[in-house]
Amino acid sequence: MAALLVAPIAAMAQDPVRLPGVVVKAKPNPPGPKLFAGTVKDTLANPLEGVEVTIPRLQKRVFTKDDGTFRFDDVKPGKYSMRARKVGYAPQVRDFEVEEEGGTGEFELMPVARALPAVVTSAARGGLSGVVADTGYNTVAGAMVSVLGKSMSTLTDSSGGFFLPAPPGSYMVSIRKDGFAEKVASVRIPADSGRHMRAMLGPWRPIPVKEAWNIADLASRQAWRNKQTMPFYTREEIQKLGVVWIYDLVRMAGSDQYSNDCQVVVNGGPTYMDLATLTVDDVESVEVYQTARVGRPRSMQTGMPRITPARPSRGETLVPLSNTSEAAFQNLTRNCPTVYVWLR
Repeated sequence: MAALLVAPIAAMAQDPVRLPGVVVKAKPNPPGPKLFAGTVKDTLANPLEGVEVTIPRLQKRVFTKDDGTFRFDDVKPGKYSMRARKVGYAPQVRDFEVEEEGGTGEFELMPVARALPAVVTSAARGGLSGVVADTGYNTVAGAMVSVLGKSMSTLTDSSGGFFLPAPPGSYMVSIRKDGFAEKVASVRIPADSGRHMRAMLGPWRPIPVKEAWNIADLASRQAWRNKQTMPFYTREEIQKLGVVWIYDLVRMAGSDQYSNDCQVVVNGGPTYMDLATLTVDDVESVEVYQTARVGRPRSMQTGMPRITPARPSRGETLVPLSNTSEAAFQNLTRNCPTVYVWLR
């Protein structure tokens, strides 16, 4: 009888006890007054080095160290929108709170497959030369390379190479071939040397109707713009000027009194975004047009696009807003020029 009672007890003793998982959610110690510290990792929890982290509202920018950490100094208590960005990963925007004892936060970036930005280097031979490849690093033959606004183009040869005798100046270059997404890149050709471009074409994607003429419109603007009153900046020129925030570049091109929250046309439109959020690492080129004069009534500011009201008056026809007017409509209550930004 005793043996019969012991057997069930022994069997019960051998059954494993499953305790609930323990999740540690301890908040890191604050770094100190007016300090914000954080880390950036990928989706596998690996630390990421060289990630650009910004606080657009304060125009602050830092890069992560080799262990993925970063720190901002002199940040007053409050709630801030911060952004982490690195080539090869989808950018991430998060809101963080900075308290009296400081603040901490973490970003987690997701890897994305995308064509890398064009790389431009100096070349002894004048003009523009280069090589075009796909995202698998295979050279692309028969791609059309055009200097926009100059009626100058050529096809890549069997090794993906090309050459255009472009004169000194600042240009946007278009590269296209059936089966690939069209690519644009900026280049500045100096008087004493040439430039060599290594460009990568991504896979074809359907183009929305509103974007179908964006590159053709860019070519038209490049052909007709007044170089004295309508500044155009390539990436190389922006870096040479030492500009970090694109807002400062636009102010240099016009007035110190432009609104910090102006909306700019992105990649030809209809997308637009805050000028204050853009840094030199975001952009391929910047076009500044139709500079508004501070203090003049908006009805007297020449060159500003006319915005058709949502409800047309008697005898007036309602027409869709153009890509430029989409952004201009957002700037009606601000003192802003018309700015086109092409992203990398």
